Amino acid sequence: MKKILVAFACLLNITAASAATLDFEDFAGAISNPFTDFPALGNNYVGLDWNNGNNISAVNINPFLSLGVDYTGLNNISIFNDFGQSPSYIDIAGTGTFDFNQGYWSSQAGSSTLQFEGWNNGVKIHDSAIFDINSTSVLLISLNWSGLDRLVINSTSLWIADNLDVDINPSAVPVPAAIWLFGSAVLGFGLRRKTI
Repeated sequence: MKKILVAFACLLNITAASAATLDFEDFAGAISNPFTDFPALGNNYVGLDWNNGNNISAVNINPFLSLGVDYTGLNNISIFNDFGQSPSYIDIAGTGTFDFNQGYWSSQAGSSTLQFEGWNNGVKIHDSAIFDINSTSVLLISLNWSGLDRLVINSTSLWIADNLDVDINPSAVPVPAAIWLFGSAVLGFGLRRKTI
């Protein structure tokens, strides 16, 4: 009987949180020419909307790397803000929230600054310091923000990012009436069996 009650309780709270380090390597097949092919991440990529499909794109960074620079944290395929557009937005796709933990950032050329804002339901709940980035190093930026439905990235130039540590927290799935009815029937049969 206890097993039935536990199973029923689990059915009532159905969520599917997911944690991921986004390395964007799955875009490698979409980049045949690294100088002209910059596929947009678009909407609902890994449960997030990336600037409504505008200006956050994947890039093969290998042809653009400088000799003698330690690019630890950036893989072959990274993301960048096309044309240096700012601000850029990362939104939850659908309902729920996400946590932005950390990521590796660099400037595409020269120096730039980054500043982040965390939003939930139209209210700014987090505001970061200003980070200086440049094209000769990679900076690990740890924010460890939770409960976001939007991350705003303000920048003064082109940025490159990779290995973003993100947790997706979708809203609980509403339980349809059929589940309630089924659960009640199972519970009733369980109680009835005990009394016979």
